[in-house]
Order: sequence, then C-alpha cells, then structure tokens
Amino acid sequence: MSLCDDILNLGHTVATDNWYTSIDLAIELLNKDTYLVGIVRKNRRALPKNVVDAKLKPGELIAMENERGIYVLTFNVTGGNWCCIDGKMSRRLTENQIAQIIHDFSDSESEGIEDTAQENILEEVGDISDCESTHSEHNSASEIEESDDSSDTESAEDTSSNSFYGKNRFKWSKTPPHPSRTRQHNIIEERTGLKGPALSKNEMSPVETWELLLTNDIIQLIVQYTNQKLEAKYIPPLIRPYYAKNIDSYELRAYLGLLLLSAIFKSNHEDVRSLWASDYTGRDIFRGVMGLNRFLFIHFNITFDDLSTREQRKSTDKLALISEIFDKFIQNCSENYTCSDIRAIMSKLIDKEQSLPSSDEAGPSAPK
Repeated sequence: MSLCDDILNLGHTVATDNWYTSIDLAIELLNKDTYLVGIVRKNRRALPKNVVDAKLKPGELIAMENERGIYVLTFNVTGGNWCCIDGKMSRRLTENQIAQIIHDFSDSESEGIEDTAQENILEEVGDISDCESTHSEHNSASEIEESDDSSDTESAEDTSSNSFYGKNRFKWSKTPPHPSRTRQHNIIEERTGLKGPALSKNEMSPVETWELLLTNDIIQLIVQYTNQKLEAKYIPPLIRPYYAKNIDSYELRAYLGLLLLSAIFKSNHEDVRSLWASDYTGRDIFRGVMGLNRFLFIHFNITFDDLSTREQRKSTDKLALISEIFDKFIQNCSENYTCSDIRAIMSKLIDKEQSLPSSDEAGPSAPK
C-alpha cells in the first residue's frame, strides 16, 4: 500500500500482477477510493472455487461479484484459463450522483449546434431557391429565467419519487425492469450480418457498396422529382439562370458525394462558401466537382416525392415528403444486412400529430 500513497483517495485505478493481486488488497483500496484490476493466483484465499476451478472452452468466461462489487472472473484464451480481479466495477453511485449525471447528460444533448440561415449567401448567389424564410421567436431573458426556476422546482418535487428526471424532463426509473421472456417479435431467427447481394460479392469498392443501398431506381426517382419541380418553377418565358438547368443521375451522385465529404471533413456546420474558397482555406475537391452556385441550387431544390400528389398523400402520411425514397432505402438495407439484437440507434422523436415542413418551407442551411 505504501507504493500507492500518492494516488490514494483520488479515484485512480491500480493495475497489478499476480504477485500483489488479492481480494484483501481490492477491499483495502476501495476503502481509499482507489480501484484494482489485475491477474490473480488461483490459490489466493476468498476466491470463489466455482469460478477459479471452472472448466472453460476457448472464448468462454465466468465471473462472480461479492457484496462489495468486486468481480472475480476466469476466462479461457488460447486454450488456457486466466483468473483476474476487477475492483473498478464496484463503484456505487449515490442517487444524487446519478441524478446529476442524468441532468448533465440531458442538458448537453439539448445543446446542439443550430443551423444559421445564410442570407448573405443567397444575396451573392441570387434567387436560386423558392424557400420562404420563417420567423423564430426567442424567449426573453425574463422568460428564460422563469423556465429555469420552474424546472428547478419540478426537479425538487421529483427527488422523492421512484424516478429520476433529466433537465429535458426525460424519465429514468430508479429500479431495473423485471426480467421476462423475450417477446416473439424480438427473437431473431436468421443469421445476423451480411446477406443477399452484399454477401454474394466477395470484394466491393466503396461505390459498389453505396449502390447496394442507394440503388439506381432511387437515384432516378430523385432526379425525376427534382426536375419535375424545376419544370414547374421555371415556366417559359421565364429565363433560367445559368446554374438552374435540370440535373441528371451523374450530377446527383456528385452532389451526394460532396455531402459525404463534408461529413468526413466534419464541415457539416461550416459556412458553405469556405468549402469553395479559392485560397488555402478551401478544399479543392469541392471546386473541382461543381461550382458553389450549382451546388446550392441543387441543395435548395432537391425533391424526394411527386409534387402533383403531395397534398393528397400528406392527409394520410405525415412523412409524405420522403416516405417513398425512405421505404426503398430501408428495404435495401434489410435485403443486405440483418441486425443483431444489440444495436445503437441515433434518432430524433417527432410528434406524430405534427406535420413536417416541406422543402419549400425550410430555410437555407449548410450541407448535412
């Protein structure tokens, strides 16, 4: 213990070999807010015999936890058993610490980077969009102060309940759910991973991989619907600007490629003009693919549904503006990959009673 005097009571983790590792040392370190991880000799006292003496096949693992939360686990790699102790898993958070973590997490999630309307770009580029600007009403300082006070009051009221509440009012139960049988519709009976066309091809280029998901019929539909919108917008004798011609499948793929590159360069919220800057701050590949005016024109006018039937479809489908393309994309994903029962999904919840804004109602934004 004298070797650790300088790091005790600071929440650090000590890694030891089997000469030092023991249950007694893990407990003593825990009492000083320090954690232990290390390989342990099987003849140390207080080790659970069913874990230490377990007969395991390669890749298998067995573990047990004591009342202090110290884990003893044995695992088999390369045909031999290894036994180790993990005292770091034992850290128990108080309800106040859990509530604070949830509060901070919900607060950080709500602080997204908002897109700014690039009105100065529109002035320089010209009338390349039929978007209508919308007015955003911001809370005054007094309203914000009142809302903060109310949220603090609500949090105080909920401290005695059986749930934690984040700053965004998301509810977290203090008690874990009761174990139950897996529901029939959640049981995955087919093999997870690649399947169908994705499995049949041994080697694929990045373009071929994308074409399994964004198939040619999806590309052709987007081209058709976008050109339909442009034909309705620029009726003769109205003269189109030089950058306002119809698009084709090659140009649409180039546009989608630039969107992907902007994400790779982490430029999603960067001023669009900076990507096309001709000095050393810009990116040559953007200027080499298409001009800024043309890119913004496509960005503001790209359409994913048939305008002639949109109003009729919106009465029964809140996602009418993207449903056809989205359903085809999901079908392609399902035909090429089967997810396991463990997955992470990034999502944004939308009120089913709330209509989504059309592309004509959305304000200008940087590429996403």
